[in-house]
Amino acid sequence: MRKDPRNSYAAVAKELHLSTKTVKRRLAKMIDGKAVFAVWASNPKVFEGAILADLRVLYDNSEPRGELVQKIISQLDDYLYFVGLWDVLSVFLLIVPNVSKMQELVMWAKQQQGVKNARIDIQQERIQLWEKMSEHIEKRLAQLTNV
Repeated sequence: MRKDPRNSYAAVAKELHLSTKTVKRRLAKMIDGKAVFAVWASNPKVFEGAILADLRVLYDNSEPRGELVQKIISQLDDYLYFVGLWDVLSVFLLIVPNVSKMQELVMWAKQQQGVKNARIDIQQERIQLWEKMSEHIEKRLAQLTNV
């Protein structure tokens, strides 16, 4: 499905010599376990009437972040299309209507207790290296099957 996510369950089942029901069940388990996810490929040049932006939030090391991240996600909900979470950094990919809204969101984020710093960048172009990711996955799968 990584190579062709539009493949039907039936097509995948046929290729793997499994039943459609088994494919659905296994895929559901992988999605629930966060082993499978979708990444939206965006082209900022085709958007009209909106701006693609990345809000990067750097956290204080001492603060627990679970509630803070949920608070930020709730605030950004109308504009959010992807979240990347790491130890002391989160990246929130946004679709915002204008520069004023971008400034409002970054100022709000900076004011939150537990946030060390925040910045927002306008996306003018996005380069996605799907081939490199595929190579890495294929290499890792080969290692796992040789174990």
